[in-house]
Amino acid sequence: MGYLSLAQWILTHDEVIIDGYSGVLWDDVYFCLNTAFENIGAKVRWVFASNYLKPADQLDELVRPFLGSEDSIWGKRCTHSLADFFDIESLQSISKDETDDCTIVLGAGAALCNLSAPVIYLDVPKNEIQYRMRAGVVANLGATWLEVGDMGALVPRRDLEGGHRRARARRTRRRRP
Repeated sequence: MGYLSLAQWILTHDEVIIDGYSGVLWDDVYFCLNTAFENIGAKVRWVFASNYLKPADQLDELVRPFLGSEDSIWGKRCTHSLADFFDIESLQSISKDETDDCTIVLGAGAALCNLSAPVIYLDVPKNEIQYRMRAGVVANLGATWLEVGDMGALVPRRDLEGGHRRARARRTRRRRP
């Protein structure tokens, strides 16, 4: 199913949720679908789930106990639910805009909103996630900055020591309109 036929199907609904794994290239999905909607002449309201994530400092505190020691690459499984990463009250207050043909909530965690709408779930194979993480294209849910250390490994910015001044920063999450 191509983006044009998916856009046509989406327009048969007033509201649609497009959720999926955090390794999905959400900007690409948005761009391709939005282009299809423009070609059709449809007016769509986009709501991005990433705009409802808690601030980065709160997310850091939330996951810190699960990261492991400073010298370890291993942590432990996080026991928080996906909802713990979001400003859930705001996310659940999303409603349809009656002036648009369709309201679409897009991104990892989108299904946490209170819309009674069909859910499209996008997934990515594990090996593709690993490739994308190594390339710095995607990061963990809520991570906003990655840096490349001396050995070429991607690490959260806060984990680099002062001696890694040659590391270059990459922005991995952008705000959309």
